[in-house]
Amino acid sequence: MDPNYIDPRNLTAHGAVHEVQSHIQQLSENLDLAAPIKLAARGGIFEDQDQCQWLLRNLDAVVALEILPSEIHGSGLFTKQVIPEGAEIFRSTPLVSIVGVGQDATVCDYCYASSPGMFAPDGNFRDLGSGIDIHGNSNFEIKRCVQCGVCAYCSEDCRIMAWAKYHSYECEVLRIHPYAHSWTRMLYRLLSKQKLDHISDQAWAILPQIWGLVGERHPAVSTITETALYAQTLFQPTFTNISVELVLCRIIMNAMPIHTPGEDSRVSMFDLVASLANHSCDPNAFVFHEGRQLRMRSLKPLNPGDEITLSYVNLRAGMIPRGIALRNSNSFVCRCDRCEKESKYLLSLARNEGFDIKQFAKVESEFDEFKKGACNSNDTINKMKASLANLTRTMFPTRPWPLNLYPMGSMQIVFAALYTNSDCHDTAAIHSLKGCLAETFRSGHIWVNHLHTLLTALRALMLEEEIAWVNSPGTQVLRDYFNGVLDELLVQSRKATVYSVARSGGGRVCDEVHDGAGKNASVGGD
Repeated sequence: MDPNYIDPRNLTAHGAVHEVQSHIQQLSENLDLAAPIKLAARGGIFEDQDQCQWLLRNLDAVVALEILPSEIHGSGLFTKQVIPEGAEIFRSTPLVSIVGVGQDATVCDYCYASSPGMFAPDGNFRDLGSGIDIHGNSNFEIKRCVQCGVCAYCSEDCRIMAWAKYHSYECEVLRIHPYAHSWTRMLYRLLSKQKLDHISDQAWAILPQIWGLVGERHPAVSTITETALYAQTLFQPTFTNISVELVLCRIIMNAMPIHTPGEDSRVSMFDLVASLANHSCDPNAFVFHEGRQLRMRSLKPLNPGDEITLSYVNLRAGMIPRGIALRNSNSFVCRCDRCEKESKYLLSLARNEGFDIKQFAKVESEFDEFKKGACNSNDTINKMKASLANLTRTMFPTRPWPLNLYPMGSMQIVFAALYTNSDCHDTAAIHSLKGCLAETFRSGHIWVNHLHTLLTALRALMLEEEIAWVNSPGTQVLRDYFNGVLDELLVQSRKATVYSVARSGGGRVCDEVHDGAGKNASVGGD
C-alpha cells in the first residue's frame, strides 16, 4: 500500500466536513471570499409551547408530536412515539398553496386535481386526458378564469369556492401581472386570504416566529423589498405584527414545491408545521399533497425523541452541489451523517489521488451537465462514452471515475436507459445493476426509480433470451434474482407512495410488471 495513502476511516467526520465545506464556501458563485458565511438563525417558536400546542392540535396527526430545540438548527419537529417505516405522520391544511410553475393550464387552482396525471387517487393508471376532481368527477376540463386568465379550475364549484376564499382579491392583480413569480403569487394569495378573514388570528400570530431570514446569496434577495412594497400598495393590509416584506421572506424560505411521481411540481405549499422540519441530506420523512392537504410520511423507522427531517435540495445531486445550494438558498451548512461520510471519502480521495477539490467540483459540474443532456443527445452511445472518458481523465488519468462517487452511479442509470432503447438488454441490465449498487440513498422515489430501471432491463433481457435459457443452469438463479428485485421494488414503492396506503399506485405498477413477467416470459416467480 502507498505509505502516503489516507484511510477515510482515520479522518474525523467533523474535520472532513469543515474542510470540504470551506471549499464549498469558495465555490458559491456570489460568495464574498473574504468573509465566512453568516448562518441564518432558525425560528425559536419552541420557546412558546402554548403556540406549539395550538399548531399541533390543529393537525390531523397519526402520532404524537412535539416542537423542541433542535441540534440541527433552531426549532425542530420531534416524534413522541415509535413511527414505522412508510407510515403516515400527519395531514395538514397549509397556510397557503398555489399551482406549480408551468402547471396552470392542467391543474385546478382550488382542488389541485391534474388532468394529465399518471395515476388516479385509487392507484390505477388514469386514461389519457382524464382526471378526477374532489367531487369524484372524471374527464373534467380545466378552464381559466375569464377575468384574470391566470388561474384555472376543473369545475364551477371549485371556481366559486376559490373566489370566496381568495381569488376575489387576487384576480385583478393577477390580470395586471400574469407572469408574477410563484413566490409573489403566493404572497398575493396569502394577503387575499388574510383580507377575507380566511386565516385565523392564531396562525397569523405564529407567522413571525417561523424562520424567514433570507441570506445575502439567495436568488430572490434583490427583489424582496420592491415586491413587498408593491404588494403593500395593492392590498393595503391592516395587520401590525409583521411587515409584508417579512411575510414574503417566510414564504420564500418555507414554501415547498410538491412533486408527484412521474410529473413536475404540481403544487407549492407553505405549511406552518412542515416548515419546522429541519433539513437532512439523509431525511427520515417526505411530504406530498392529496388534494388541498399536505401529508407527511416516514422514510425510515423513528423512535421516541427522534427529530423528523426533510430534504430541502435535490438528493440526486452530489455533496458539493448540495452544499452550494443549501448555502446560497438556505444559508445553511448540512452536517448530517450522509454529508459527513461523503466529505471523508472525497477528502481522502483528493489527498490520495492528488487533485484539488475546487477543480474536482468544476469537472463534476461538467459531468453533471453531460449526464443531463445524454438522453436528448443525437450522439451514439460509443461517442458519448468517449466524451465521458475524456472528462474522467481530467481528474483520474489512470483509472475510471469511482462508481460510488457522484454522478457516476446515476450516469449508469442513464446508459441503462439508452441501451434499453437500443435493444441491448444485456448491457442495459449491467449498467442498471451498477447504478443500483452505487446508490447510497436507498429509500424514497429515487431508489424506486433505480429499481424500476433495473427490473425493466432484466425483464427485457429474459424475454429476449427465453428460448436460449430454457436448459441453462443459470436460469433459475436469474429468476430468483428478478423476483428479489421485484419484491424490493414492491416494498419500497408502497412505502414511498403518495396515494392509498393499502393499495398504492406504485404497488399496482409493480404487480403489473410481475404479472407480465410471469405470463409473457415464463420467468415470474411465486
